[in-house]
Amino acid sequence: MAKKPPALKHNREGAKKKSIPMDTMTIAAVAVIAVCLLLALVLILSPAPPAEPQVMEYCGDAICSEFETCQSCSQDCGKCEEPEGPVCGDLKCELPEDCSSCPADCGECPEPKPEEETVCGDGICSPSESCDSCSQDCECPPAVPSGAGTEEECSDCITVYEIHENAFGDDNFNLNDEYVRFKNRCEFACDLTGWSVTNEDGWEYVFPDFVVLAKGTFVLYSGSGKDSATKLYWDSKMLPFPEVWENKADMLFLRDTRGVMVYSKFYGW
Repeated sequence: MAKKPPALKHNREGAKKKSIPMDTMTIAAVAVIAVCLLLALVLILSPAPPAEPQVMEYCGDAICSEFETCQSCSQDCGKCEEPEGPVCGDLKCELPEDCSSCPADCGECPEPKPEEETVCGDGICSPSESCDSCSQDCECPPAVPSGAGTEEECSDCITVYEIHENAFGDDNFNLNDEYVRFKNRCEFACDLTGWSVTNEDGWEYVFPDFVVLAKGTFVLYSGSGKDSATKLYWDSKMLPFPEVWENKADMLFLRDTRGVMVYSKFYGW
């Protein structure tokens, strides 16, 4: 009897699939990715922190913010300090302001008149003429008569007996209806050359060569004109405010050549 061939043994290990071992680095990378995803999910799902409330700034909140000043909000920033002296731009013309230093308060200075040809005999005493060069146009001041009083003696002689401060209409346009009447009450003439008249604001008029006779009178007008033995003109249109004497109240001061006040007169309320 023929013998059967031996049966082949089944190799179980060969029948199994070969497994691929995972690298350690790969496992670590996967773990890091998983952690990151988890953290991202936590951040997304976490509630946002409450926003800080916005504070609305306004004048009167007792906080002087960077957008507020003492001018715009004195309630928060306090009152502004008062500047020393006059302020150009406050619409008040105060000494030492004038039309040249502060036209905003004192107005524009009048334009100088163009120079005109000087003609002796035209009846106009121009600045380049005098009583010596053209007596036809310029009246010479009266000579000081003999027996005239000294300056000290005359300091008690000159008084004011009328101040016409309120001209008809607008004083600034009717300056020769604003005037002061003076009187020499002494029995001798007085030379007032170099004496001065000022008001309470400090506007000053200096007498030219002028002599008032004994018991004589003269008038000082605020406007312009030709001086004579009894009439003088301040020409106040060159001042910041042409009106010299305030209508409500003012003070007149008369000083001699030494600056000594020899007479004063107040009028008004």
